[in-house]
Amino acid sequence: MADNVLNQYLNPVAPNLVWAGVVKHLKKGEGWMYLAIVMDLYSRRIVGWQIDKRMTIDLVSKAMMRAYNLRQPPKGLVFHNYKGSQYTGKHYRTRLNSDSIRARMGDVGLG
Repeated sequence: MADNVLNQYLNPVAPNLVWAGVVKHLKKGEGWMYLAIVMDLYSRRIVGWQIDKRMTIDLVSKAMMRAYNLRQPPKGLVFHNYKGSQYTGKHYRTRLNSDSIRARMGDVGLG
């Protein structure tokens, strides 16, 4: 049963059903920058992103808001991400709940 659930999340049957998020660090001339990415796992397209000098809840929130405003997903969207503190803050979780987004955390992500 668990394999079917994981497959459902990683191989959705339509766009805007399952998104995944990750934060990557990038070495720039002025120092490290952090890029928060939101990907639609159906199309494998980046639907939201934000870059900043700090890895914060605000960084991932802005990436998610950009994706949400662009795609306007249906209620029940699943958002899969790593267990990073940026994704577990009360403010961020409240925002997801208010938009009827179901958060799933684990070790499987964008790589």
